[in-house]
Amino acid sequence: ASLAGRSEDTRFIGIGFASGADPQAIRAQPVSIVAVVDRSGSMTGVPIARVKEGLHAMVDAMREGDRLGIVLYGSDTLVHQPVTDVVANRAALHAAIDAIAINGSTYMEAGLSLGYKTALDEMPRSAGRTRLMLFTDENPNVGDTSAEGFMGQALAGSRAGVGLTTIGVGVHYDGALATRISSVRGGNLFFLPSEGAGSELFAREFENMVSEVAQD
Repeated sequence: ASLAGRSEDTRFIGIGFASGADPQAIRAQPVSIVAVVDRSGSMTGVPIARVKEGLHAMVDAMREGDRLGIVLYGSDTLVHQPVTDVVANRAALHAAIDAIAINGSTYMEAGLSLGYKTALDEMPRSAGRTRLMLFTDENPNVGDTSAEGFMGQALAGSRAGVGLTTIGVGVHYDGALATRISSVRGGNLFFLPSEGAGSELFAREFENMVSEVAQD
């Protein structure tokens, strides 16, 4: 190699790996998803619109055997939509997404806690994988807002078999907290930067979001 400003570096080695996983077998497995949605004041306008766009696209992408529930957090935390079969309830799920409303502060700790509880309760009913999907602008301001506190939740969930996909939204999202949370086993991180990004992201990456193909 010959790079300007790095004259001492003359050799570079590229290292790749294969998981040995069968992608068709992974795609055939149903998935149960608990979407944990930040509906705090900072999500007003474009951010919550991007989240709803992504959720609608996810509902359209899900198939026979897939299940979806929605947990909301702001000042209050609640199960907005109990986990249900997607194919049989697609219209109701779209309506539940449209009904998400903004609500005050950003109590992410409580949102993740209820999300993981809902996902763990779902595991015996899941026909395949179970996963948490966190939609946030990454600005917690109530409860334990430390990365260590969230890492504890993510690690415990991972050990119990619940993976975590974090989806960032909003122009002030810097991803520092979400990057740490998504670094645990089964974690990954995506971002919705603009209008139409939700539909495009889920059309392109949905299977990659929910499929854990390699460990350690």
